Amino acid sequence: MKNLFKYTLPVLSFCALVSCSEELSEEVASFVNDTFDGRELIALSGDDEGVTRAAGFSAETKVEMRIKAINKNNSSAAPRYAEATATASAASGAALSNLTYAEGLERYWDDAFGRESQLTVYAFAIPGQTGATLPTWSKEDWTAVDNNTNKNWYTGTDYQTVSWNVSVQQDGASMEKEDLTYSNNISETGIDGRYTFTFENDTWTQKDFEDGPLTWTPKTNNAGETTGKFDKGHLVFNHSLAWIEINLKEGAGFDNSSNADFKWSANKVIITNQNLTLTGFFTKGTFNVAEGKWTAHESQNITNMKE
Repeated sequence: MKNLFKYTLPVLSFCALVSCSEELSEEVASFVNDTFDGRELIALSGDDEGVTRAAGFSAETKVEMRIKAINKNNSSAAPRYAEATATASAASGAALSNLTYAEGLERYWDDAFGRESQLTVYAFAIPGQTGATLPTWSKEDWTAVDNNTNKNWYTGTDYQTVSWNVSVQQDGASMEKEDLTYSNNISETGIDGRYTFTFENDTWTQKDFEDGPLTWTPKTNNAGETTGKFDKGHLVFNHSLAWIEINLKEGAGFDNSSNADFKWSANKVIITNQNLTLTGFFTKGTFNVAEGKWTAHESQNITNMKE
């Protein structure tokens, strides 16, 4: 795992969030399949078996998504895009974590390209947070597909990057609200992002995870078949930031015999000659959710951390 450093000298420990280019762990959210006015909901599901520092979505969590739809049978058709907001319920003791669309932001296959759709889903969440600010997807130069029927699907530029930053002075509250996670596994190069279905012995059977974007599977291979099943998606969230822990050991240069021997701005009334500062860490940058990588970092010193 790159860009994650841990100093194991026991006595005092401090933590900080910094950008990291490798996925650190998994957290997962899910949708419950439903229909509305004859339309087919874009359904997603998942599990939270990956145990992480955030302990999965153990509390209600806000999820922001962007869905990209292309017409798999018509390469000249402009891609369609939609944004969606949902809330993941706490998954205490459950294998699945239900995730419900915000009212009015439900997304349907019918408003993309129906059976011709091929869907990619990108998402952000801060585990356990519903009120914390999340990256804002740009809609510059977007045009509504049809203002009269569904104004929430658009054509335009395919934005895949967002700006994000963590506090220069970090404490427990700021770390919890800035611990950004992302999902990009439902895509052309995504892994284990979809449940597919097969029709055998007059029964639809859900298969294990497969790779790639979400599609529609016809009931048979007969030409003109109109009966089939839409894939169900599986969102997997990875940490985009590293949680660094530093432990200090009493010894030469560090005397822990009194509270005044080590000065730390997080818990000292009078701050003089602060003893520890993290230098040259990335606290601002642009994150490409499609690639899961940070670019255009801005280096700053972290002068206050959670003790």
